[in-house]
Amino acid sequence: MKEYIINKNTLVVIPIDDKSSRVVEVKKELIVYKSVLNIIKKSCIYYGSSYNGRVCGSKYMLNKSSKIPIIISEINNLILFPTKSPRNKKCCWLLLSNIKHYNKIDINQTIIRFSCGKSMKFGVSYRIIDNQVLQSSRLKYILDKKT
Repeated sequence: MKEYIINKNTLVVIPIDDKSSRVVEVKKELIVYKSVLNIIKKSCIYYGSSYNGRVCGSKYMLNKSSKIPIIISEINNLILFPTKSPRNKKCCWLLLSNIKHYNKIDINQTIIRFSCGKSMKFGVSYRIIDNQVLQSSRLKYILDKKT
């Protein structure tokens, strides 16, 4: 697949290499021949803004500058957060609204259960996932208060 737009069925976007990504949705998985950031940037444009604009807005609202969640679409409640620095080649992006809960496996592994019933392991500490979910929820709260 050459193009992909993040939507309400997206669970996670996972890098394969510099030029391709694996997208896990509620009912299917896709290989997209674009980088994770390219998919996110294209999705931001599709919903009417730029990636840089979304990042700038999130930095302002959260008063935070690293590993910030971004709003892909306010109307569709699409808020993504990174598991690592977006510059890291192993950074995955998860859609907040599809996460049901998450548990610690060990010091550097967390299992995330999605509302559709799927589960996935991530090589990231529970603390990091918990912080990212909290920041994303905070971003949603701030946005909801403004609208």
